Amino acid sequence: QSQPPKAPKELAITLASGKATLSWTAGDTTETAYDVQSKTSVDGDYASLATPTAETYEDSSIVKGNSYWYRVFATNANGTSIGSNVIQISYLNTPPSMNLSSTISVNEGVTEVINVGATDADGDSLTYSIGSQDPSNDAANFSISSSGVISFNTTPDYESPSDYNTDNIYTINVSVADGTETVLQDVSVVVIDADD
Repeated sequence: QSQPPKAPKELAITLASGKATLSWTAGDTTETAYDVQSKTSVDGDYASLATPTAETYEDSSIVKGNSYWYRVFATNANGTSIGSNVIQISYLNTPPSMNLSSTISVNEGVTEVINVGATDADGDSLTYSIGSQDPSNDAANFSISSSGVISFNTTPDYESPSDYNTDNIYTINVSVADGTETVLQDVSVVVIDADD
């Protein structure tokens, strides 16, 4: 008597770069294909995502902020197996990270301050901006490029400081956003007297 295949087992999932990669082990050698199913809530209904023939599947339809439950069935001409183990994942946003010092010293006469060098584990595109720390308005002295390079708009001169309280310490904050979350860091840019 011909039987449906045995259930796939050892379903495992890795989450990286916005994709859930599923892999599993065949229950036996009688399957001709698999049925990968998922749902997005505990009491939701499973829906078929794909019918791969290999023991792997990549789900690139996942959306940040959601949870997913997966299970896999094996199929052959005689029917469908019982389901594999169920795995639940949550696709959460990882906020960007900055590795900026709170005090950055720049020689007078030098326009470029620093490259923020932010990173994002999810691979999201990052947006940079500069603000003033209260009560200063020092952000008006700076620009930040789309790649995160902070520069003075006008070359700083130690002898004629243009910061809020004219002490050659420009107080700003730098923010980087990944489209979901924004990270903010206070920075003091100190202009150093170079020998004239």
